[in-house]
Amino acid sequence: MQIGLVGLSSSGKTTIFKCLTGINQTLKKTGLDRGKVEVGVAKVEDPRLDQLAKIYQPKKIVPAEITYFDIPILDPTGNNQLAISGQYLNQLQLADAFVQVIRAFEDPSIPHPEGVVNPNRDIEIIRAELVLSDLLILEKRSDKVKELLKSSKGAERERVMKEQVFLENLKEGLENETPHMMKSLNSEETRFIANYNLLAAKPIITVVNVDDGQLEDNIEIDLTKNHFQELAGHSCVIFNAKLEAELMQMSQTEQQEFRETLGLGHSCLHQLTKATLDIMDMGTFLTVGSDEVRAWLIKNNQSAVSAARKIHSDIERGFIRAEVIGYDDFMSHGSMTTARKQGLVRSEGKSYPVKDGDIINYLFNV
Repeated sequence: MQIGLVGLSSSGKTTIFKCLTGINQTLKKTGLDRGKVEVGVAKVEDPRLDQLAKIYQPKKIVPAEITYFDIPILDPTGNNQLAISGQYLNQLQLADAFVQVIRAFEDPSIPHPEGVVNPNRDIEIIRAELVLSDLLILEKRSDKVKELLKSSKGAERERVMKEQVFLENLKEGLENETPHMMKSLNSEETRFIANYNLLAAKPIITVVNVDDGQLEDNIEIDLTKNHFQELAGHSCVIFNAKLEAELMQMSQTEQQEFRETLGLGHSCLHQLTKATLDIMDMGTFLTVGSDEVRAWLIKNNQSAVSAARKIHSDIERGFIRAEVIGYDDFMSHGSMTTARKQGLVRSEGKSYPVKDGDIINYLFNV
């Protein structure tokens, strides 16, 4: 799963990227690499792995991973004020979802590019950037469709004409800020839009970057969410990037003690990871053994045979059956042998919908 981080200058986007991925970019970027897209991997925290490792004592513990990439700043006062294009557009189109980082903290030493901190306005700026890029994508496709109409005949011509009408309606919807039409598509229109890979059709998570005082006061930050709630999904996480970056310098034990002292609960990183999995409707299944205890990210209720592909295509191709037990059932007995005796290990076929926390052993033959 790939998640793109977008945001205006001085929003704290790159700090959050470093916190998520553990990449410590200590050197100040030069003019040569300022526009580079940074890519990093975040480990998905899962306490179940630690509990399983105590039982199996494996050589390796492998958590699930999410790939994040940090897109260079969107600056309405600079060269990016038109549409996102080129390398950045290609990278954003690869994303499964976006995290848009919105600044809510006040700091006179870090001026906002617009002069005044205003989360609502910044959300609108980013939304406009994404929509403008989508309009250019649709315009290029419209030109292609016009060319196809000149040579197509019969049923193919009818299909192209339907796409032409759909494109015009879609462009009008984006221009008039009514993207909700993307959620009420027929099967043919769904196929059309899948080929466009529009940015505004992707799920968006809003991260509101606050300061210590705002966290302590449990401030209610007024955000305009309507544009995003009507798209393919929306979630909001309150994040103190400065605090999280400082905590990253501590050991896990020190971090936990600090959070407990301040009554902070789960880290912002944990909350963002959970919001990402929720908005993408993702869960994890687990594989266990003396060599490795591992978590695998999948869509919730994905079939057992397609989930097998995450491990290796040979397992999918030679699938015989899956031996499945839920994590809680397994932990209540402490071993696979005891769980089998109690009849808790099930044999499931190809179509079995895999659940979050399923422990699976695949039997296959190739």
